Amino acid sequence: MRFSSWSWNSGPALYPPCRVLEGLWEFAQPVHMCFVDLEKAFDRVPRGILWGVLREYGVRGPLLRAVRSLYDRSRSLVRIAGSKSDLFPVHVGLRQGCPLSPVLFIIFMDRISRRSQGPEGVRFGNHRISSLLFADDVVLLASSSQDLQHVLERFAAECEAAGMRISTSKSSEAMVLESGKGWCALSG
Repeated sequence: MRFSSWSWNSGPALYPPCRVLEGLWEFAQPVHMCFVDLEKAFDRVPRGILWGVLREYGVRGPLLRAVRSLYDRSRSLVRIAGSKSDLFPVHVGLRQGCPLSPVLFIIFMDRISRRSQGPEGVRFGNHRISSLLFADDVVLLASSSQDLQHVLERFAAECEAAGMRISTSKSSEAMVLESGKGWCALSG
């Protein structure tokens, strides 16, 4: 599989990737990037794993119970041509339109990103950066195509372990900012 999907089209969301690239170009550092899109990201978050992540991040007691109460006994229905189905339980995914959902998703994805970190990445000042996250879009970074492949494989494995899937239709090509294009394949 090859990766490239960039949906950070305009505005403030472009600042972090652009700033990182400017810094790398300034010091003539190569950067290899995979643009990764997650399939139905908000709809696939396994709630049981999310509750564990929140506990890992220090959310406990009344606050955790309050968040969980928003999802306990969640039900939905399907409306087709004016007809409604019976209500059915929903056990996975984040609530659509809930102001808390983006925060929960960020925390969930932060754990995946942290667990997939390795020695690869690109040096930016005193930091090594191997991923940039914005909503359900992810950019993986490395200084060589081989390192990028390792970053991608670890990220994909952590996504799978957390119940998420990489969208192969929206993530197809790697972009290399060096002397040409490089490709990043995901086996499996």
